[in-house]
Amino acid sequence: MTPGRVPSPVATGADRFELLLPLRGLIALAIVLHHVAGLDMGLSQARVVLFFLISGYCVFSSADWAIARAERATTWIRRRIMRIWPAYALALVYLLCVFGLRDEARPGLRMAQSAAGWIANVLLVQWVWTVPSPVSAACQNPVLLVPTHWTLGYEVQFYILMALGIAAAGMGRIRLGWFALALGCIGACMNFATPYSDRGILFDYGIHFALGAAVYYRGRPDGAHLGRRTLIDGAIGMTLLASLAMLVFREAPPRGGRDAIGEMAVSSACAVGLVLVRRWDDRIAGCGVLWPLRAIGRISYPLFLVHAINMTMARDLALGILPAGSPRWLLASAAIGWHIAMAGAFWWVCEGSVLRHLRRAGSAVLGLQSSNETDLGPSLPATRSM
Repeated sequence: MTPGRVPSPVATGADRFELLLPLRGLIALAIVLHHVAGLDMGLSQARVVLFFLISGYCVFSSADWAIARAERATTWIRRRIMRIWPAYALALVYLLCVFGLRDEARPGLRMAQSAAGWIANVLLVQWVWTVPSPVSAACQNPVLLVPTHWTLGYEVQFYILMALGIAAAGMGRIRLGWFALALGCIGACMNFATPYSDRGILFDYGIHFALGAAVYYRGRPDGAHLGRRTLIDGAIGMTLLASLAMLVFREAPPRGGRDAIGEMAVSSACAVGLVLVRRWDDRIAGCGVLWPLRAIGRISYPLFLVHAINMTMARDLALGILPAGSPRWLLASAAIGWHIAMAGAFWWVCEGSVLRHLRRAGSAVLGLQSSNETDLGPSLPATRSM
């Protein structure tokens, strides 16, 4: 840490929010349940944007750590990309293997029609195709090999924007908190103006990343003074009230497309809940009944990557190992078990190996980074049609 810098709460672990891990596991499980058993619970894509909220918390926490240690923005973004790209690349290889199977083994999956399409998927820039031609739902982007991977493009854009913020904050040009406020304001305005379309740019979902940042700054020990608490509480509350008002007075949204207003209502309500329970974080997260959700939370990124690819395989395995006429809930349970097992294998090969490398690199340096980043891994959302 450079002389004269105020120690960041991230560097001391004061940003730790244990409850985010089982929450992430719960959201991931709800998404897989929707795909396997058709359980929607009326939330649709709103489940997915909660991952963006968690990502906002974790990434702003990680960025604060980088600024506190005078880390270069290029080093920070390289570290973030290395947390997501190896597992994603392996998932693409796995996808090619699935494409080699019979056609019915890959429902909903696509083959890129051109070399440009493949390059876009490898580099996670599929969103470029929808900038000039917005779609009603991001998963409808025709370039996506796996429709559920649409969220990765937004996440990578968020990383790039945050790297620019780290560079500016390191030069004393801006505070990251104001960066989050600008992201949230622009995102909310875009959502209120055009709530039923996706343009492929970060600001489509900027409000959710910003709400996660608000929860982070609300809980920081150095941000506990009345003025900051009031500003953050007011911003979250206004987002929730405005979203609820729009839900009451608007016309019914089109079926099968995006509902940005509903997403903001769910995300801001979740932010309010996280702020309220933060003081009891250790007590709640320490409950033994939450350990399965903590385990799923740790592997939620590879679960997101491969579960859509494995849908037919998991169904066939469940039908093969269970007696004929087994109830639907038992078949769904067996399929979900297969999805979790595959995700665990992907985690061990990719994300787990990266974490082991970081820990071997020296706990005195890398071990002090945001505990939310090391525990949660890449805070990536999962699918659209959930």
